[in-house]
Amino acid sequence: MLMKLNEQQEQVVATTEGPVMVISCAGSGKTTVILERVKKIIDNGILAQYILVTTFSKAAAEEMEKRFVEKYQNNNVKFSTIHSVCYSILANAYNINAASILKVSEKKAFLLEKYLELEKKYGKDFSGKYKDFDDYHKDIELIISGYMSKIYREKIADYEDVITDRYVKDIYGSYIKFKKKNGKLDYDDMIIETHKCLTVKQDVAEYWQSVFRYIIIDEFQDTSILQSEIFYILAGEHKNICVVGD
Repeated sequence: MLMKLNEQQEQVVATTEGPVMVISCAGSGKTTVILERVKKIIDNGILAQYILVTTFSKAAAEEMEKRFVEKYQNNNVKFSTIHSVCYSILANAYNINAASILKVSEKKAFLLEKYLELEKKYGKDFSGKYKDFDDYHKDIELIISGYMSKIYREKIADYEDVITDRYVKDIYGSYIKFKKKNGKLDYDDMIIETHKCLTVKQDVAEYWQSVFRYIIIDEFQDTSILQSEIFYILAGEHKNICVVGD
């Protein structure tokens, strides 16, 4: 059974030009609205290949694409995650490939090795801070990501100037060296390097602005400051960007 759009949803679908913000809640039909908006843009004469739809996870992007293709038999719209978009930009600008990206399993293995090293070195003084490795892993992932973004955004030359916790400082420093030694970028690096690339390379920014002429971002509440700025740069002067969040 097809969902009938209400007045507010119809307005979102119809407003295809310029910046649009949509605030919704779970179960409100936002995915249907996003897909109908994409179809409306195409019906207005825009080629599907110029439309970018991003969401939080790969699975969500694939499900959204599946629904759109099944309904409209058009698979030229770019349904993606922010990291996939960043990979395309960096691959085009710097010729990186899949081997350049640190796998989730590789990062977890490094953090486990570091956990065991610190546990052996400091005993309960260290391990007592966490219930188990999973607790440590989740916490450290967030801390590392936060510091990477902060250090880049605030142009901090030395991470030791901002990290006071001795364990975090040890882990962070070792992790940076580990990536450099292996020539790897993690997901946070991809965001940072893409932001840097689009900021300093005007020709690269202009190229991707011509590729992604209409941008729709789902789950915008989960988008970081740097991720948001990447989208704003990609939107360029046309500012055809629609953000949807809870």
